[in-house]
Amino acid sequence: DRLGYMLADAQVSVLLSQPHLLVNLPSHQAQVVTLEGQADAIAAQPKTTPTTVITSENLAYVIYTSGSTGRPKGVMISHKGLGNLAANLIKTFAITATSRVLQFASPSFDASIMEMLMALGADACLCSGTSESLLTGSNLIGFLNEQAISHALLAPSALAVLKPETLPNLEVLIVGGEACPVSLMKQWAKGPHFFNAYGPTEATICTTIAPCQPEDETITIGRPLANTEIYILDTYGQPVPIGVPGELHIGGIGLAKGYLNRRDLTQEKFVEIKGCEALTGKRLYKTGDRVRYHCDGSIEFLGRIDHQVKLRGFRIELGEVSATLEKHPAVQAAIALVREDRPGDKHLVAYVIGQDDYCEISPTELREFLRGQLPNYMVPTAVVLLSEFPLTPNGKLDRHALPPPLLGKARSQKLPKTEVEHKIAAIWQQILTVEVVGLDDNFFELGGHSLLLAQLQQQLQDCFGTDIPIVELFARPTVGTLAQFFSSPAVLSTGQPTLTESKEGKRQRVSKLRKRQQQIRGRYHFRGDR
Repeated sequence: DRLGYMLADAQVSVLLSQPHLLVNLPSHQAQVVTLEGQADAIAAQPKTTPTTVITSENLAYVIYTSGSTGRPKGVMISHKGLGNLAANLIKTFAITATSRVLQFASPSFDASIMEMLMALGADACLCSGTSESLLTGSNLIGFLNEQAISHALLAPSALAVLKPETLPNLEVLIVGGEACPVSLMKQWAKGPHFFNAYGPTEATICTTIAPCQPEDETITIGRPLANTEIYILDTYGQPVPIGVPGELHIGGIGLAKGYLNRRDLTQEKFVEIKGCEALTGKRLYKTGDRVRYHCDGSIEFLGRIDHQVKLRGFRIELGEVSATLEKHPAVQAAIALVREDRPGDKHLVAYVIGQDDYCEISPTELREFLRGQLPNYMVPTAVVLLSEFPLTPNGKLDRHALPPPLLGKARSQKLPKTEVEHKIAAIWQQILTVEVVGLDDNFFELGGHSLLLAQLQQQLQDCFGTDIPIVELFARPTVGTLAQFFSSPAVLSTGQPTLTESKEGKRQRVSKLRKRQQQIRGRYHFRGDR
């Protein structure tokens, strides 16, 4: 439904795809070009620069982000914004023709464009890998070293499971997509040059950059790039003094043209400030981010003004999650929010009131419904069923009174029996901070997520002395199925698993893996909760 909406909204005329993906596409009017089937024809095209009437004002791309109405919105970016960003990145990160830049982000997200610009704009090498080679943990470390990567753009949550001493070739490390802990910065800034990047999709990916030093006690989002304008304004549209919080507004040549086919939303978000003589005539984007100036001119990010959130690097409009839930016939009303019931462990949770004529409604069924409508990173870890929403004395929703979900509570009635099962359950208990783990409990339903798999992989290897690929952890999400793996004759006799599968089986598994890995493969919008 989401993909079909985007194809229709953008009026796509040509669609680049792969044969195994075409079966899942909704009906459309586009001409399909399959990359495998027409690779030779594409390679035979002239290498000379084509004649074109395109100018810097023309659109370079339209990219869709989460929308509060339940429909994604297409952001229109021009060529001049990309050209300006490329020049800034190449200069700031000292990229040369000998640099080797990691392509970590998916093309579905604009961080991938930032990676491409850094490399191709400087005649550097852009290094892309398979989904499996880019899995956070030992796989990614191996790929970075094998390719001698010099420049990498990662989210802090992906960086947290790596160690600086394992990446001797890394010269420049850029973080973004979510808040970076100071402790993590201090750990990494002693080695490669360390930068914190910020910027919304609506201002061509990246608008400010902060170089970080190990002795820094705070992390800011830095200062604006060349040809980028930054204003911090109060609710009356007036500039605020140093140290006073306000809403961040962005201007300059990187500003998007607006939202495709959404004139009302464009006028709401891209504004001309009235009442401030210094800003008369300037077109600015209202980011919805609360920030403040430091005395040295750098900018500190304080949080979001609205209910848009970032979770493990993903920009999520909570209204889109709740609006999609309310499309289910059994749902009367829904609310989505991010909870942090355990320090440092944030989860997306949905609260639902069922329709009166539906006697039973299953949280599992609702999560499966959402999986068919939304990207995996927007599917709540838990769905909590309520008879009514708690309200404040003045009749507004009392978010603080919403009950915590039953994350971390064992659901399976079967408990571990064998020594292998007990060892695996103990590791789960430590990683997930739960008291009891059932034999058939699902790692992800107990609060686990993709980033925790790297920890699980390492602890299992330490415990059993066997290298287990992360792809196997996705395929074996319960204690019982993992115990079968470590109890297999091949593992017991050699210490190494025998992994054989057909080409088609491997392709299907990698396809499933790719969907689950959207939480760690750098699909980051560079907004400001950092």
